[in-house]
Amino acid sequence: MAGEAYEVGQFSDRLGQVLKPFLLDTMPGVVCGRLRRVNQDSTYVATDASTGTFVICHALHRGAWVCGRQSLFISLRGRPSRVGFGAVAHTSAPELVVLHGLRIKGMADEAALAGRFGLDPDLVQELLLDDEAFGWVTRVSFADLHGWALTERGYAENQRRLGAELDRTGARAEVDAAHGLFVDLNSSFLATVTNWQIRPKPTDFLAANDHTDQRWDARVVADLHDLDHGLRPVCERLVAALQRFDGYAERYSAALERVDRGERSWVAQPKIDSCHTVWMELHEDLLATLGLERVPNRTEPSC
Repeated sequence: MAGEAYEVGQFSDRLGQVLKPFLLDTMPGVVCGRLRRVNQDSTYVATDASTGTFVICHALHRGAWVCGRQSLFISLRGRPSRVGFGAVAHTSAPELVVLHGLRIKGMADEAALAGRFGLDPDLVQELLLDDEAFGWVTRVSFADLHGWALTERGYAENQRRLGAELDRTGARAEVDAAHGLFVDLNSSFLATVTNWQIRPKPTDFLAANDHTDQRWDARVVADLHDLDHGLRPVCERLVAALQRFDGYAERYSAALERVDRGERSWVAQPKIDSCHTVWMELHEDLLATLGLERVPNRTEPSC
Protein backbone atom coordinates (compact mmCIF):
# COMPACT_ATOMS: atom_id res chain seq x y z
CA MET A 1 0.00 0.00 0.00
CA ALA A 2 3.02 2.24 -0.31
CA GLY A 3 2.53 5.44 -2.21
CA GLU A 4 -1.11 5.97 -1.19
CA ALA A 5 -1.97 9.53 -0.33
CA TYR A 6 -3.39 10.43 3.06
CA GLU A 7 -4.61 13.64 4.59
CA VAL A 8 -5.80 14.53 8.06
CA GLY A 9 -9.46 15.51 8.20
CA GLN A 10 -11.45 17.17 10.96
CA PHE A 11 -15.20 16.65 11.00
CA SER A 12 -18.28 17.32 13.11
CA ASP A 13 -20.83 14.69 14.03
CA ARG A 14 -24.62 15.09 13.78
CA LEU A 15 -24.69 16.91 17.11
CA GLY A 16 -22.06 19.40 16.01
CA GLN A 17 -19.32 17.94 18.17
CA VAL A 18 -15.89 18.16 16.56
CA LEU A 19 -14.32 14.77 16.10
CA LYS A 20 -10.65 14.11 16.58
CA PRO A 21 -8.58 14.48 13.38
CA PHE A 22 -7.79 11.16 11.75
CA LEU A 23 -6.05 9.80 8.69
CA LEU A 24 -8.37 9.45 5.75
CA ASP A 25 -7.67 7.53 2.56
CA THR A 26 -7.86 10.10 -0.22
CA MET A 27 -9.12 9.50 -3.73
CA PRO A 28 -8.39 11.66 -6.79
CA GLY A 29 -10.53 14.78 -6.73
CA VAL A 30 -12.20 13.99 -3.40
CA VAL A 31 -12.47 16.59 -0.70
CA CYS A 32 -14.33 15.29 2.33
CA GLY A 33 -16.75 17.49 4.24
CA ARG A 34 -18.91 16.97 7.31
CA LEU A 35 -19.06 13.59 9.03
CA ARG A 36 -22.11 12.22 10.80
CA ARG A 37 -22.73 9.03 12.70
CA VAL A 38 -25.51 6.92 11.24
CA ASN A 39 -25.70 3.93 13.55
CA GLN A 40 -24.57 2.49 16.84
CA ASP A 41 -21.75 0.38 15.41
CA SER A 42 -19.24 3.14 14.70
CA THR A 43 -20.42 3.72 11.16
CA TYR A 44 -20.22 7.28 9.89
CA VAL A 45 -21.16 9.08 6.69
CA ALA A 46 -19.04 11.94 5.37
CA THR A 47 -20.19 14.12 2.49
CA ASP A 48 -17.76 14.56 -0.35
CA ALA A 49 -17.78 18.35 -0.63
CA SER A 50 -16.78 18.28 -4.30
CA THR A 51 -19.49 15.96 -5.57
CA GLY A 52 -22.11 15.68 -2.84
CA THR A 53 -21.73 11.91 -2.69
CA PHE A 54 -21.18 9.88 0.47
CA VAL A 55 -18.15 8.25 2.01
CA ILE A 56 -19.07 5.43 4.38
CA CYS A 57 -16.51 5.11 7.18
CA HIS A 58 -16.22 2.26 9.67
CA ALA A 59 -14.15 2.61 12.83
CA LEU A 60 -12.94 -0.75 14.04
CA HIS A 61 -12.81 0.46 17.63
CA ARG A 62 -16.25 1.47 18.92
CA GLY A 63 -16.49 5.11 19.89
CA ALA A 64 -12.96 6.10 18.86
CA TRP A 65 -11.12 7.06 15.70
CA VAL A 66 -7.50 6.00 15.68
CA CYS A 67 -4.95 7.57 13.36
CA GLY A 68 -3.68 4.41 11.73
CA ARG A 69 -4.28 2.30 8.66
CA GLN A 70 -5.34 -0.72 10.69
CA SER A 71 -8.09 1.26 12.44
CA LEU A 72 -10.20 2.64 9.63
CA PHE A 73 -12.09 1.20 6.69
CA ILE A 74 -13.62 3.42 4.04
CA SER A 75 -16.11 2.74 1.27
CA LEU A 76 -16.30 5.54 -1.30
CA ARG A 77 -19.47 6.06 -3.34
CA GLY A 78 -20.43 2.42 -2.82
CA ARG A 79 -17.10 1.03 -4.03
CA PRO A 80 -15.25 -0.70 -1.17
CA SER A 81 -11.75 0.64 -0.54
CA ARG A 82 -9.53 -0.91 2.07
CA VAL A 83 -7.26 0.77 4.58
CA GLY A 84 -5.71 -1.90 6.77
CA PHE A 85 -6.21 -5.64 6.65
CA GLY A 86 -9.05 -7.91 5.52
CA ALA A 87 -11.77 -7.60 2.91
CA VAL A 88 -14.74 -5.30 3.43
CA ALA A 89 -18.24 -6.08 2.21
CA HIS A 90 -20.15 -3.32 0.47
CA THR A 91 -22.10 -1.15 2.91
CA SER A 92 -25.44 0.03 1.53
CA ALA A 93 -26.40 3.65 2.04
CA PRO A 94 -28.92 4.41 4.80
CA GLU A 95 -31.23 5.85 2.14
CA LEU A 96 -31.38 2.44 0.48
CA VAL A 97 -31.78 0.23 3.55
CA VAL A 98 -34.55 2.35 5.10
CA LEU A 99 -36.63 2.08 1.94
CA HIS A 100 -35.66 -1.57 1.49
CA GLY A 101 -36.55 -2.38 5.08
CA LEU A 102 -40.17 -1.56 4.34
CA ARG A 103 -40.09 -3.91 1.34
CA ILE A 104 -38.78 -6.71 3.56
CA LYS A 105 -41.13 -6.15 6.48
CA GLY A 106 -44.20 -4.91 4.63
CA MET A 107 -44.92 -2.39 7.37
CA ALA A 108 -42.60 -1.04 10.05
CA ASP A 109 -42.11 1.94 12.32
CA GLU A 110 -38.96 3.98 12.83
CA ALA A 111 -37.79 1.93 15.82
CA ALA A 112 -38.07 -1.38 13.94
CA LEU A 113 -36.11 -0.06 10.96
CA ALA A 114 -33.46 1.53 13.16
CA GLY A 115 -33.04 -1.67 15.14
CA ARG A 116 -32.91 -3.89 12.06
CA PHE A 117 -30.08 -1.98 10.40
CA GLY A 118 -28.39 -0.45 13.44
CA LEU A 119 -29.23 3.10 12.37
CA ASP A 120 -29.77 6.24 14.39
CA PRO A 121 -33.57 6.50 14.93
CA ASP A 122 -33.47 10.24 14.21
CA LEU A 123 -31.80 9.58 10.86
CA VAL A 124 -34.43 6.94 10.01
CA GLN A 125 -37.20 9.42 10.75
CA GLU A 126 -35.55 12.07 8.58
CA LEU A 127 -35.19 9.66 5.68
CA LEU A 128 -38.79 8.44 5.97
CA LEU A 129 -40.04 12.01 5.88
CA ASP A 130 -37.93 12.62 2.77
CA ASP A 131 -39.30 9.43 1.20
CA GLU A 132 -42.84 10.53 2.07
CA ALA A 133 -42.25 13.85 0.29
CA PHE A 134 -41.19 11.92 -2.83
CA GLY A 135 -44.31 9.76 -2.62
CA TRP A 136 -42.32 6.59 -1.96
CA VAL A 137 -43.74 5.75 1.48
CA THR A 138 -46.97 6.37 3.32
CA ARG A 139 -48.12 6.15 6.93
CA VAL A 140 -50.37 3.15 7.60
CA SER A 141 -52.40 1.82 10.51
CA PHE A 142 -53.99 -1.55 11.08
CA ALA A 143 -55.82 -2.30 14.34
CA ASP A 144 -53.29 -1.34 17.01
CA LEU A 145 -50.34 -1.29 14.59
CA HIS A 146 -48.90 1.91 13.16
CA GLY A 147 -45.98 2.47 10.85
CA TRP A 148 -44.84 3.07 7.29
CA ALA A 149 -45.26 1.11 4.05
CA LEU A 150 -44.04 1.43 0.48
CA THR A 151 -46.24 2.96 -2.18
CA GLU A 152 -46.17 1.62 -5.74
CA ARG A 153 -43.71 4.38 -6.62
CA GLY A 154 -41.62 3.46 -3.59
CA TYR A 155 -41.62 -0.20 -4.58
CA ALA A 156 -40.34 0.72 -8.03
CA GLU A 157 -37.72 3.10 -6.63
CA ASN A 158 -36.46 0.48 -4.21
CA GLN A 159 -36.21 -2.05 -7.03
CA ARG A 160 -34.26 0.44 -9.14
CA ARG A 161 -31.81 1.14 -6.30
CA LEU A 162 -31.27 -2.54 -5.58
CA GLY A 163 -30.50 -3.30 -9.22
CA ALA A 164 -28.12 -0.36 -9.42
CA GLU A 165 -26.34 -1.52 -6.26
CA LEU A 166 -25.82 -5.02 -7.66
CA ASP A 167 -24.45 -3.63 -10.92
CA ARG A 168 -22.20 -1.12 -9.17
CA THR A 169 -20.72 -3.61 -6.72
CA GLY A 170 -20.54 -6.61 -9.05
CA ALA A 171 -22.32 -8.69 -6.40
CA ARG A 172 -25.10 -10.07 -8.60
CA ALA A 173 -23.45 -13.41 -9.33
CA GLU A 174 -22.65 -14.03 -5.67
CA VAL A 175 -26.16 -13.14 -4.47
CA ASP A 176 -27.69 -15.26 -7.24
CA ALA A 177 -25.56 -18.24 -6.22
CA ALA A 178 -26.55 -17.80 -2.57
CA HIS A 179 -30.19 -17.61 -3.61
CA GLY A 180 -29.82 -20.94 -5.37
CA LEU A 181 -28.53 -22.51 -2.16
CA PHE A 182 -31.38 -20.91 -0.21
CA VAL A 183 -33.99 -22.32 -2.60
CA ASP A 184 -32.64 -25.80 -1.92
CA LEU A 185 -33.28 -25.24 1.81
CA ASN A 186 -36.58 -23.44 1.43
CA SER A 187 -38.77 -26.42 0.57
CA SER A 188 -37.43 -28.26 3.62
CA PHE A 189 -38.14 -25.26 5.82
CA LEU A 190 -41.72 -24.94 4.58
CA ALA A 191 -42.33 -28.64 5.18
CA THR A 192 -40.85 -28.34 8.66
CA VAL A 193 -43.04 -25.41 9.64
CA THR A 194 -46.08 -27.23 8.21
CA ASN A 195 -45.23 -30.21 10.43
CA TRP A 196 -45.10 -27.84 13.39
CA GLN A 197 -48.57 -26.52 12.63
CA ILE A 198 -50.23 -29.75 11.48
CA ARG A 199 -50.20 -33.18 13.13
CA PRO A 200 -52.15 -35.58 10.88
CA LYS A 201 -54.58 -37.99 12.51
CA PRO A 202 -56.18 -41.12 11.00
CA THR A 203 -59.46 -39.28 10.68
CA ASP A 204 -58.07 -35.83 9.84
CA PHE A 205 -54.92 -35.41 7.80
CA LEU A 206 -55.01 -31.63 8.35
CA ALA A 207 -55.52 -31.69 12.11
CA ALA A 208 -53.85 -28.85 13.95
CA ASN A 209 -50.83 -29.80 16.01
CA ASP A 210 -51.87 -29.58 19.66
CA HIS A 211 -48.24 -30.19 20.70
CA THR A 212 -49.10 -33.12 22.96
CA ASP A 213 -46.90 -35.48 20.93
CA GLN A 214 -43.46 -34.63 22.27
CA ARG A 215 -41.66 -37.01 19.92
CA TRP A 216 -43.29 -35.35 16.89
CA ASP A 217 -42.35 -31.88 18.07
CA ALA A 218 -38.81 -32.99 18.92
CA ARG A 219 -38.32 -34.21 15.35
CA VAL A 220 -39.56 -30.88 14.01
CA VAL A 221 -37.18 -28.95 16.26
CA ALA A 222 -34.32 -31.20 15.16
CA ASP A 223 -35.17 -30.35 11.56
CA LEU A 224 -35.11 -26.64 12.45
CA HIS A 225 -31.61 -27.12 13.85
CA ASP A 226 -30.50 -28.85 10.66
CA LEU A 227 -31.80 -25.86 8.72
CA ASP A 228 -29.91 -23.55 11.06
CA HIS A 229 -26.67 -25.29 10.10
CA GLY A 230 -27.58 -25.08 6.42
CA LEU A 231 -28.53 -21.41 6.57
CA ARG A 232 -25.28 -20.14 8.06
CA PRO A 233 -23.01 -20.68 5.02
CA VAL A 234 -25.67 -19.10 2.79
CA CYS A 235 -25.75 -16.00 4.99
CA GLU A 236 -21.97 -15.87 5.26
CA ARG A 237 -21.76 -15.81 1.49
CA LEU A 238 -24.34 -13.03 1.26
CA VAL A 239 -22.74 -10.91 3.97
CA ALA A 240 -19.35 -11.20 2.26
CA ALA A 241 -20.94 -9.50 -0.76
CA LEU A 242 -23.43 -7.07 0.81
CA GLN A 243 -23.20 -6.10 4.48
CA ARG A 244 -26.95 -5.42 4.74
CA PHE A 245 -27.59 -9.19 4.75
CA ASP A 246 -25.89 -9.38 8.14
CA GLY A 247 -27.99 -10.61 11.06
CA TYR A 248 -30.31 -13.16 9.48
CA ALA A 249 -28.40 -16.23 10.64
CA GLU A 250 -28.00 -14.83 14.15
CA ARG A 251 -31.68 -13.90 14.42
CA TYR A 252 -32.76 -17.38 13.29
CA SER A 253 -30.43 -19.01 15.84
CA ALA A 254 -31.68 -16.69 18.59
CA ALA A 255 -35.29 -17.67 17.86
CA LEU A 256 -34.32 -21.35 17.85
CA GLU A 257 -32.65 -20.97 21.26
CA ARG A 258 -35.97 -19.73 22.63
CA VAL A 259 -37.74 -22.73 21.08
CA ASP A 260 -35.21 -24.98 22.83
CA ARG A 261 -36.20 -23.32 26.11
CA GLY A 262 -39.81 -24.33 25.53
CA GLU A 263 -41.13 -21.09 23.99
CA ARG A 264 -43.07 -22.70 21.16
CA SER A 265 -44.32 -19.40 19.67
CA TRP A 266 -40.81 -18.66 18.41
CA VAL A 267 -41.13 -21.29 15.69
CA ALA A 268 -43.73 -19.59 13.51
CA GLN A 269 -45.60 -16.79 15.27
CA PRO A 270 -45.87 -13.55 13.27
CA LYS A 271 -45.05 -10.09 14.69
CA ILE A 272 -42.04 -11.46 16.56
CA ASP A 273 -38.60 -12.49 15.31
CA SER A 274 -39.60 -16.16 15.09
CA CYS A 275 -37.77 -18.66 12.88
CA HIS A 276 -40.52 -18.26 10.29
CA THR A 277 -40.42 -14.45 10.38
CA VAL A 278 -36.66 -14.34 9.89
CA TRP A 279 -36.76 -16.94 7.11
CA MET A 280 -39.52 -15.17 5.20
CA GLU A 281 -37.74 -11.80 5.50
CA LEU A 282 -34.54 -13.29 4.11
CA HIS A 283 -36.50 -14.87 1.27
CA GLU A 284 -38.13 -11.53 0.46
CA ASP A 285 -34.76 -9.79 0.70
CA LEU A 286 -33.23 -12.18 -1.82
CA LEU A 287 -36.15 -11.91 -4.23
CA ALA A 288 -36.16 -8.11 -4.03
CA THR A 289 -32.41 -7.84 -4.44
CA LEU A 290 -32.43 -10.02 -7.55
CA GLY A 291 -35.65 -8.52 -8.94
CA LEU A 292 -37.50 -11.85 -8.80
CA GLU A 293 -41.17 -12.50 -8.09
CA ARG A 294 -42.26 -14.89 -5.35
CA VAL A 295 -43.57 -18.15 -6.79
CA PRO A 296 -46.79 -19.21 -5.02
CA ASN A 297 -46.38 -22.42 -3.06
CA ARG A 298 -49.51 -24.30 -2.07
CA THR A 299 -47.66 -26.03 0.74
CA GLU A 300 -46.40 -22.80 2.29
CA PRO A 301 -47.75 -22.51 5.85
CA SER A 302 -49.90 -19.56 6.76
CA CYS A 303 -48.73 -17.43 9.65
